[in-house]
Amino acid sequence: MPIFVMACEACGTRKPFNISDEELAAVQEGKPLAKYCPACHAASHWIYVFPERRGGRDRRQAPDRRTMVP
Repeated sequence: MPIFVMACEACGTRKPFNISDEELAAVQEGKPLAKYCPACHAASHWIYVFPERRGGRDRRQAPDRRTMVP
């Protein structure tokens, strides 16, 4: 079963889910899935989102940034 990152419509929490073939067809049509949300403790609708491609902190603001020494 493929894993997709879904977002709760109620609170915006993102979580990966294993999705069956029937649910995959619904997700590809843009329909939300009804699942339990551990963050807001409600059975709410989840929609497909793209996972964030970048993680961590901004390298330009990092304290271990390399600097040019004259």
